[in-house]
Amino acid sequence: MKKLVISRCLPLLVMLSFSFMLHAQESLDSLLSAGDSCMDEYNTFAALRYYEQAFALNDCDATRLALANCVYKRMDYRRCVKLLSSLNDHSQTHESLRQLVFSSQKLADNDALVYWGRMLNDRFPMDGEVVARLATAYAQTEQPQNGAKCAEEYFRKDTSNIEVNRALADCYFLCQNYPKAADIYDRLLSLGDSTFNTLYSSGMCYSQMDSLELAHQRLSQAAEMNEYRHYGCVQRLGTICNELKRYDEGVKHLSRALDLILPDTVYMRQLTLSLAEAYYESEHYQEAIDIWKMHLDYNPNSMATLFNLGQTYGMMLADQENEKKYYEQFLRLAEKEPDNQKLRLMKLQARGALQRMERNSLKQEGKSE
Repeated sequence: MKKLVISRCLPLLVMLSFSFMLHAQESLDSLLSAGDSCMDEYNTFAALRYYEQAFALNDCDATRLALANCVYKRMDYRRCVKLLSSLNDHSQTHESLRQLVFSSQKLADNDALVYWGRMLNDRFPMDGEVVARLATAYAQTEQPQNGAKCAEEYFRKDTSNIEVNRALADCYFLCQNYPKAADIYDRLLSLGDSTFNTLYSSGMCYSQMDSLELAHQRLSQAAEMNEYRHYGCVQRLGTICNELKRYDEGVKHLSRALDLILPDTVYMRQLTLSLAEAYYESEHYQEAIDIWKMHLDYNPNSMATLFNLGQTYGMMLADQENEKKYYEQFLRLAEKEPDNQKLRLMKLQARGALQRMERNSLKQEGKSE
């Protein structure tokens, strides 16, 4: 009797199980479809909710890939890598491998970029964008020879890909193969890639090859394009001018380079004032004086600094010669400025100190007579 009941129940259990699985699959498909619709509308926020529900319902390749794509679009690169890196190699798609490569780049993980980039390159060798990233990552991990080898494989089939050519030229440069690097930089220029980096790198190549006229030409173009704001470019251009015995031009560029490496004037003004105040308040008067003098290099017409120097020399160090010198400089500037209460008090103090020193000087002269 029991066997009869069980045998009659089995078909029902199978049907219920099948119905449950069918319902679960329909729910999964529905969630993925809803997420896809949101992605079509560029609404990653809503899509994320649907994909996370689908992933919680069934952690499979489809849900993992969909969720990873969504978080990648939301720049959650660490989570994207975590989701995709656990897939087996056969489940990786071209798009998922690209997301692993570019996520690794965003996370500054060059070792991971090389790993995923090599896997993608083996399967999709004509993805020039990834070839360029892979070659650059090799260069940044001190393996420019491997970067050059990777980019050369692509270059044999396509010589006009600007991004790959840039990476290849840079790898040749780091390998100190300057003639090959120069050839690729020239090719880039012929392709219309007349950017600052290409001109600058080309000029540096020719300077290493002692092709000074070509180096001068390229570096001049680069410096002008960058409005003479890149220290390395301007400095090297000035040095090459000297080597070409164009000394007047060399002085012009090297003077510009000197200005570029000086600290920011506004920043140094504030920094020196703060540091001098700290020294003064901690009774390190000579150090305060040294920093105030440094401040005058950046702000020579600072009346407050001249006054502070005069006051500190006189009141703290009893150095009347320097006290007189800086008070006089202060008064020369102060007389040209509109009066206010604070300035009047400062001028009164400075004049009083000068008068005192004058009286003391007269007394000394009287005694000597």
